[in-house]
Amino acid sequence: MFVFLTGLSICALSIMFLLNQAQLSRLKQNLDVYQNHDELLLIRQRIIKLDEKSEDYSKLFVKLNKSLLDMGQRVSEAIIGLDVEKSQRDNQEQNTAHITLADQLKLLQADVAKLNNLIIQPVPVSKPAAKQNEIAQSIQAKQISLKKPVAPFILIGAEHRGKRTFAAIAPREYANLYQVTLLGEGESLSNWRLLSTSYTQAQFRVNGHIQPLQVN
Repeated sequence: MFVFLTGLSICALSIMFLLNQAQLSRLKQNLDVYQNHDELLLIRQRIIKLDEKSEDYSKLFVKLNKSLLDMGQRVSEAIIGLDVEKSQRDNQEQNTAHITLADQLKLLQADVAKLNNLIIQPVPVSKPAAKQNEIAQSIQAKQISLKKPVAPFILIGAEHRGKRTFAAIAPREYANLYQVTLLGEGESLSNWRLLSTSYTQAQFRVNGHIQPLQVN
C-alpha cells in the first residue's frame, strides 16, 4: 500500500513539476513582450518563485524516489528472506522424509533377516491335539489290554435250571449265601459279560477280551 501511495505521489509531483516548467518556459518566452518596468519586475518575481518551486519539486521528487527505491529494496529482501525460509523448510521436510524412509528400510531389513532365520532353522512340527489324544488313548488301551483284568467278584459254582446254566458269583469278601448271585449266559455284571459256564469255570468278556474265571 505504501509503495502504491508513493508511486501516486511521484506521479503527482511529476505532473506539477512539468506544469511548473511549462509555465516558467512561457513566462521566459514572453519576457521580451512586456515593456513596462513594473510588469517585468512582477514577471521576474514569478519566475524566481517558479524556479524555487521547481527546485523544491525536484528535491521532493528525489526524496520520494529514494524512498521508493528503499522500499523496493526492503520488499526484495523480504521476498528473498521468504524464499530462503521456504527453501530451508523444504530441505528440512526432505531430510525428515529421508530419515523416515531410512528407518522403514531398516525395519524391512530386520524383517527379512527374521524370515531368513525362520527359513534356515527348521521349525519342529507339532502334531495336532486330536491326533495326540488319539495316540494317548491307543497307548492307554494297549496298556490296559496287557494287564490281566481282575474280576470284582469270584465264581463259586454253577447251577442248572431247566435248559439254562447259571454261574453262581459272589463278592470277594462275601459272608453268607444271601450275597450269592446267579448270572445267566449273555448277562453282565460290572461290565463282565458271561459267555459260557461249567462246573469248573466260566468264560467272561471284558474290555473286548475273553477272561476265564475258575471256581473257588
